[in-house]
Amino acid sequence: MKKTLSKENLRGLILIGIVALLIVGIYIFSISTRKKAEVAYVKYRNQTLFTINLSNGKFQAESGIYVRESIHKPIIDGKVLYDGQDEITDIHLSKGVLKYDNVYVIMGYLGYVYIEYDEKTHMVRVKEETSPYNICSRQGYSNSAPIVCLPNFVTIEFTKLKDVDVIV
Repeated sequence: MKKTLSKENLRGLILIGIVALLIVGIYIFSISTRKKAEVAYVKYRNQTLFTINLSNGKFQAESGIYVRESIHKPIIDGKVLYDGQDEITDIHLSKGVLKYDNVYVIMGYLGYVYIEYDEKTHMVRVKEETSPYNICSRQGYSNSAPIVCLPNFVTIEFTKLKDVDVIV
């Protein structure tokens, strides 16, 4: 018994194919025209701790934020932060940043959050965090979509540089 497609079924399949192609085209267009951000804002409970200029990697801490410069790549071991062999105890919740090259470690609600800037792609990611599900470290690199670490109350938001008007 040979089955053939009726005209109605064939029209339905063609319509489904056209809609699928249209959706894929719109998706590709939206990705290709998405505007890349120029600045990443690293925040704890919506308070900006520091910014990273995505075009040149320049780090700028907000006033009142303690910045500890490191000569060793930081290591998070459980709930302990190490700078080389030394345990770091002066990075406090929403008050401090450990900075090493393009690596930044802050204290989130549940523990440390390890943030990395990639100067080749001009993108930021959470490489590691103290969290039960490690959701934000699985989000990968971004320079447009926000990175949200809900258990740690840490967000990384992206925007364009704001134009500054000068009054003389």
